[in-house]
Parts: sequence; C-alpha cells; structure tokens
Amino acid sequence: MRNPNFKTFLFCVAFASPFVVSFNGDSQILSRVKNFQLHDPNGKLHDWVVSTPNQSPCNWIGIICEARNHTVILINLYGFEISGGFSFEFCRIQTLRILSLADNNFNGSLSSQAFSPCIRLRKIDLSENLFIGELPDFSSENLEVLQLSNNNFSGDIPSTYWREPGLKPIQR
Repeated sequence: MRNPNFKTFLFCVAFASPFVVSFNGDSQILSRVKNFQLHDPNGKLHDWVVSTPNQSPCNWIGIICEARNHTVILINLYGFEISGGFSFEFCRIQTLRILSLADNNFNGSLSSQAFSPCIRLRKIDLSENLFIGELPDFSSENLEVLQLSNNNFSGDIPSTYWREPGLKPIQR
C-alpha cells in the first residue's frame, strides 16, 4: 500500500530544500563567522544575529544585497576595528562579488588554500590590516581588484598575479 501524498511530500522536500538552504545559508555563514572567527570589541556587528529560520542578512550593517532577489553581493567592514584571521567562510556565499575588510586588525597569514573559495569575487580589499607572511598564490578569471597594501607581507609577488586577465592596475 503506497501513499501518493507521501511521494509528493518527499518530492517537495527534496527539491525545495536547496532553495531554503541557499536563502538562509548566507545569514548562517555570516553569523558563524561573527561568533567564532571575529573579535568585534565595539559591537559593530551587533545585528548579525539569526533570530528566525528565514532571516535575511540584507539589513545587517556592512551587508549589501542585490535588490531583485535579496542575495548578498557585498560585505564591507571597512574601519570596523575588527580582529581575527582571514575567514574564507565569507567566500562561501555563492553570490558574493566584493569583500572589503580594509582598515581593521585582521592578522595571520593568507594561504592559497584559504583563498581558493574566493575565485568568484571581483574585488577583494584586505589593505591596512596586520597580515603577515608570503602572498598567497591565487588565480581567478573574475578578479578585477586585489588590494593588499599596508600589511606586513614578505617575499615576492606570485607570478599568477601578473597573468590574471581581469586584474586592473590601481591608479593612485
């Protein structure tokens, strides 16, 4: 004895779940980064709290969403006085195109592996932080701007940076 309503239910759950997860996933990622990877001494990220299952981060400070479909396209934490290591989790937001963490106290080294989820981004600004070590070997056809100035990097600039087709020189 088979129940056709049960099959319909399973079909709906199987195909609707990815949409719920992607809608809700951005807020979950951002909240997890805030709670476990960042130190926010001035409480500037106080509204990065998931209070309902379908919470959208589009009204959170430092988050800009695409107006049509309410997906996160920009994270701008410029000058928030936040510290911690670079969180590649930001780059797990599928629709993210611009990540600006400039003028903070982010520290540690940047590995190529940590940067690999960021290949969809068009702009990454990590300038004016406390990053150390060698620059990561990073390749992305989408990247137009990579701002890493005023950190404590050492060593040579990886040759992959010169081969990036979209990377534009910054004029000052």
